[in-house]
Amino acid sequence: MNQNWDRISTLPQDIIEKIQTLMPMRDALRTSILSKKWRYSWASIKKLVFDENVVNVYSDKEEIDKYKLVNAILHVLLLHKGPILEFVVCMADTYIFNEFNQIILHLSRRNNLKIFIFEIWSPNSRDKLPSLFFSQSKNTTQLSDLPPCAQQTFTKLLGLQVYSGLNLDHLKELEITRCRISALEIEMEFLKLIMAKSPLLKKARIELNTSVSNEEEVQMFHKICYNCHFHRASPTTKFITERPKN
Repeated sequence: MNQNWDRISTLPQDIIEKIQTLMPMRDALRTSILSKKWRYSWASIKKLVFDENVVNVYSDKEEIDKYKLVNAILHVLLLHKGPILEFVVCMADTYIFNEFNQIILHLSRRNNLKIFIFEIWSPNSRDKLPSLFFSQSKNTTQLSDLPPCAQQTFTKLLGLQVYSGLNLDHLKELEITRCRISALEIEMEFLKLIMAKSPLLKKARIELNTSVSNEEEVQMFHKICYNCHFHRASPTTKFITERPKN
């Protein structure tokens, strides 16, 4: 790269990092070919956002594309240096949650992750959430388009031994958008787990799906706030229920 006109490379590293954070992940990774100085410059950005545009070589089979995305994420995590404060994954309906468990397990070993957003684009998905998405260092967890999970997934959730020692000690804010949670649905067990394991939780915002009636919303709110059988590690949590604006 010609040093006579390359002004960007002379910027402080923190400024370069901010610029790369604002770029799509695929473009940020491509900066590694500019020069030796830029080869691993992207490896210190603190916010990682992955969607299906990260992989630009598409196959005829959708499942193969999803595995390519998972491999790309793992590759970035292996080369990344420094803290990751925010991690975002946005993708279409998938059946490869076992592979995402590897990603989330890797993230759980970092003590600096503050925000984790896992978004699935599918109103018909019946898959369960990755079993290891609970990171003890996150301050904010956001789940979008939470799928209607199969009954057997959550009916035994609180009794699973794997969650017996779970403590979301750092979780302060929970946001669930476009979900189908209601007092009459089994997904309430998931919310019970979060409430029981988050002693520092300050705010929980739940955006209800339009299929949830007003009566169901009232029943859900009453169960969360006033039911003595609903254990809450943080009784001062502020609950906000909303509906889509459009």
